[in-house]
Amino acid sequence: MNKYTYLLIFSIFFGFSQTPITDANFKDAIASCLSMNPIDGMCSSSQWGAMPDWDVSNVTDMSSAFIFYSMFNGDISGWNVSNVTNMNSMFNSAEAFNQNIGSWNVSNVTTMNAMFNGMGPGFPANAFNQDIGSWDVSNVTDMSSMFRFSMFNQDISSWDVGNNTTTGLMFWGTPFNQDIGGWNVSNVTNTTYMFAGTPFNQNIGGWNMSNVTSMTGMFWEAGSFNQDISSWNVGSVDSMYGMFYRATSFNQDISGWDVSNVGQMGQMFDGATAFDQNLGAWNITNVASMALMFEGVQLSTPNYDATLTGWAALPTLPPNITFSGGLSTYCNSESARNTLINTYGWTITDGGLDCTVGVEDYDISELSLYPNPARHTLFIKGYNEALDAMIFDLLGKQMLSTNVVMGEIDVKALPAGLYILRLSNETSSITRKFIKE
Repeated sequence: MNKYTYLLIFSIFFGFSQTPITDANFKDAIASCLSMNPIDGMCSSSQWGAMPDWDVSNVTDMSSAFIFYSMFNGDISGWNVSNVTNMNSMFNSAEAFNQNIGSWNVSNVTTMNAMFNGMGPGFPANAFNQDIGSWDVSNVTDMSSMFRFSMFNQDISSWDVGNNTTTGLMFWGTPFNQDIGGWNVSNVTNTTYMFAGTPFNQNIGGWNMSNVTSMTGMFWEAGSFNQDISSWNVGSVDSMYGMFYRATSFNQDISGWDVSNVGQMGQMFDGATAFDQNLGAWNITNVASMALMFEGVQLSTPNYDATLTGWAALPTLPPNITFSGGLSTYCNSESARNTLINTYGWTITDGGLDCTVGVEDYDISELSLYPNPARHTLFIKGYNEALDAMIFDLLGKQMLSTNVVMGEIDVKALPAGLYILRLSNETSSITRKFIKE
C-alpha cells in the first residue's frame, strides 16, 4: 500500500469523524448547528453532524438547550437522555417544537421546571402536545411551569409524582383537562396558579394537600372547574389569594376547611359568580387581607348572614380588615356586621341591608317615603302604627336610631349623601334607600 492510498483511507475513516457531545460543548453545538439548519437541525456538514444522530449519552445538563429557538422542530426522538438530570427550560419558548419524544428515558431527571413553557399572553403557545404518558418522572422534584402556555393536553395519569414538591403554574394557559386524580401530591408545597386559565374540571378531591403552603391563584380563571374538594387538608396553607378568581362555575361546600393559618384571602372569590356558600365556620383569626374577596359575587342573604355572624362570634379577630362582600346583602347579621365594623375597625363593602318581607308583613311593606331627596324631614306614608327606625350609611355604619313619631323622621343632622333606612315593628322589617340633601 503506497502512502497516497493510506492517506485516503485515513481521511475517510478519521478525517470526517464527529466531535463527541458533552456537557462542555452541548449548547455550543446546538447554537452552531441551528445557525445552519434552524428548523430541523440537519447540519450534516458541521463538526457535530446532523442533530438527530447525535450521541448525547454523556450529557447530564440539558437546561435551556433550545430556549428561544422558535423555529426548531427537529426529530430528536432517538436521543439517549438516560444520564440527563436537568431539563429545566429545555424547550422554553421553542414554540414550534412538537416531536414524539415519548420513548425518552428520563428516569434520572430531577427538574423539569418550565420544560415546555411558552412565552405567555400575546405570543403563540408552544406547540408541544405529544404522548409522554409513559415517562418515568419518579425522581423529578420540580414541575413548576412545565407546560405553561403550551398546547399540551395528554394523558399523564400514570405519572409517579411522589417526589415532586411544586406544581406551581404547571398547566397555566393550556387546554389541559385530563384525569390526574390519582396523583400522589403528598410532597407538594406549592400549587400556585396550577390550573389558571385552563378548562380543567376533573375529580381531584382525593389529593393529599397537607403539605401545601400556597394555593395562590390555583384555579384563577379556571371557568369550568366545579369539583368537590371539601375533604382537602388545607391546614398548612398560608395564602389563598385569588384562588378562585373568576372561576365562574365553582360552587362547592368548603365550609369545613381549616383556614386557621391562612393570611391572604384577597380576591379569593373575586368574580366567582356561581359561588354561594356559608363560610361562617371558618377560623379567620390569622387573616391579614380580605380585599375584594367576594367582589362581583352575590351570596344569598342567609349564607352572607351566617358568614358574618360566624366570624363576628370568634373570640379574637384581626383588626382593620378591608373586606368586600360583593353584591351580597345582609339582614339578620346586622349586629354581627356592626361588631366587625365598630369593634374591630373593619371596612366592609357589600349590597347593604335588605330584609325579605314575609306575607305577614303586608301592611308595612306598602309604605313609601317622601320627599326623596329629603332636606330636613322624611315622611312615611301608608302605615300608621309605631315603628322603630335605624339609618345606615353605605358602609353599614349606624348614623341614627329613633322612634317614628307621627310618620316623621328628623334627618336634618345627617350629612348629605345616600342612606339606607330600616323600619321595623314587632313582627317584620323593611329597608328603603333615600337621599339626604
